[in-house]
Amino acid sequence: MILITMAHYGEAQSFIDYYNAEKTPHLEGNCYAFDQGIILITGEGIPQSIARTSLVLGIYPQINKVINIGVAGSLSHLIQGEIYSIRTVYHFNDDNSGYFQSFTSSDDSTTCDAITSDKRILKDEQAQNLKGHGNLVDRELWGVSFSAKLAHLPWLSYKLISDRAGSLAACEVVKEKSKLYSEKLLNHYLKVTTNSVETKRNEKPSSWYFTITQQRDFEKLKHKIINKYGQDHFEKNLRDFTATNKSTNKKASKELIKFLKIILSPWKYEMEKRWDEMVKEFVREDITVCPSPNFEDENISFAFKAKDFNDISKKMERLKDFPFKRYQRFINGLDNDY
Repeated sequence: MILITMAHYGEAQSFIDYYNAEKTPHLEGNCYAFDQGIILITGEGIPQSIARTSLVLGIYPQINKVINIGVAGSLSHLIQGEIYSIRTVYHFNDDNSGYFQSFTSSDDSTTCDAITSDKRILKDEQAQNLKGHGNLVDRELWGVSFSAKLAHLPWLSYKLISDRAGSLAACEVVKEKSKLYSEKLLNHYLKVTTNSVETKRNEKPSSWYFTITQQRDFEKLKHKIINKYGQDHFEKNLRDFTATNKSTNKKASKELIKFLKIILSPWKYEMEKRWDEMVKEFVREDITVCPSPNFEDENISFAFKAKDFNDISKKMERLKDFPFKRYQRFINGLDNDY
């Protein structure tokens, strides 16, 4: 069981969505559970990260690895937007004096060191005092690694460089790009946690054409199928598909994505297919219609753009034609007219 920690919800949002993680009753809604582990929002600061991480490790003794993920400010040559694995983390106090204890991760292939600061580094002079001691600065990693060490657990950390430390506007930039950063961190995490050599050799022939969206969908589906059914199941089905589909163009890649969706959840795929058929006329008229997640209830959301009041009136009038009773039958398994 894995514990994934992040300082803020903005960093965690893509992980929570991807794993369909659900809130636990612990820590006022900052702890989420999914099949393979726990996602914890530690908050900023060493005391808080130690307290929350230690509490969760006590509640879930089956956790055997801790992974900290998030954004950080660069103190050196690190490239903005790139993600780095951490070797060692140090703690610096408010007066910029170093704390005697440091912690080293289980990644022995990296040379990037981190500093956890007691306060936000918003001035260049603060950043200058830390340079030479580490490559980047964050607010929670030292506390998380302290708790992991106390529990005799290995830890890893991946940090996305959001800015250069010492910028007053850094916090606003992180808030504005939080969703983008979260997606990038998720993609990196999935890549480094599912990097079996055999799977990489078999998962997608290099000659295939994948759009960026298709590649992302493929990675997500692969990860979910492996988590649900095991790697052998994924690889067998992939071999079966490639044996009967010799084409490697964009259309074939689309068929592969469809095939994997069916493997993952035949019921959900069939529901989505029937839903698409039901709303296709509205989609053609630029009206977005979304069911509840996983078709769990009868709620529907509508969205559209309008250029003037007359356009609004037309769209609203069109929505009256939505087959809501048919949708109710459909969501309750009573509509078989397809």
